[in-house]
Amino acid sequence: MSKKSTIVPIKDAIEWTANYRKTMREGDASAFLIHASTVLDILKEMKVVIDNGGGKFTINSTENEFLRAYMAVDSSQSEANGQKLVFVGTKRDAKGVYRDMVSKPGSKSSEDGDGNTYNFTRPCPYNCDGDSPLGG
Repeated sequence: MSKKSTIVPIKDAIEWTANYRKTMREGDASAFLIHASTVLDILKEMKVVIDNGGGKFTINSTENEFLRAYMAVDSSQSEANGQKLVFVGTKRDAKGVYRDMVSKPGSKSSEDGDGNTYNFTRPCPYNCDGDSPLGG
């Protein structure tokens, strides 16, 4: 996927985020602050990034090029109505479908996945950039 196809014009991003905010309930998360190390950990697990030690990394050409983010609710969390993003790495299968790199609970089969799930997000409204045109 080229960089050009993933860049969203700011005008569109403002419109899309405004559309989302119109659907929000009181206290819903409008955004998530995501630590870069979370993304790096997932990319290492997917073998897209190889840690060579000493702060040096190699970018690996691979078909495992996508992360997936799931919307989730943690009933034990009160801020942002418990809303979270759960991230997983993916692997492309023989049919071209990107499969989550996670095991089914209780499974010992490596065919079911071999990865972790990640949530190191901090929800907005508590971790917001009040000056961003995307925040409304």
